[in-house]
Amino acid sequence: MGVYSTGKALKIGADLMEVVRENPLLATIVGVGVGWLIATETNGARKAEILKKKELEAKGFRGASRKFLDLASSACEQAQQIREQAAERAKEFGCSAQKHFQKAGEGIKQMAEEKPVTVAAASLALAAALGFGIWGIVRERD
Repeated sequence: MGVYSTGKALKIGADLMEVVRENPLLATIVGVGVGWLIATETNGARKAEILKKKELEAKGFRGASRKFLDLASSACEQAQQIREQAAERAKEFGCSAQKHFQKAGEGIKQMAEEKPVTVAAASLALAAALGFGIWGIVRERD
């Protein structure tokens, strides 16, 4: 009986090899399918293991994520305070600059009323300096 079984198994193996040689495309498709089934079964067990591991990690990181959220919230609050302080300082600077320009304008106006010739001469000198400066730049380009 053992010899019969061994002979029959050899015949089946030889027939199978003949089918593979005659139909290589079909054999490839069947091989890929069988490989896919084996991989899916192994992969399914692996996925279950990975999911279990992720659940355990999530439990451990919940405390850490809360701490992170608290730190992020604190950082946002500090950034808001800094923004408000910067806006207040910018407003103060703008008001201060406006006052200085007003004083300068008043001083020029007063000088123009008291010494119009001096203001006219200074204006002419300033215009001449700007004109010569622009003329020098244009001349250098040519």
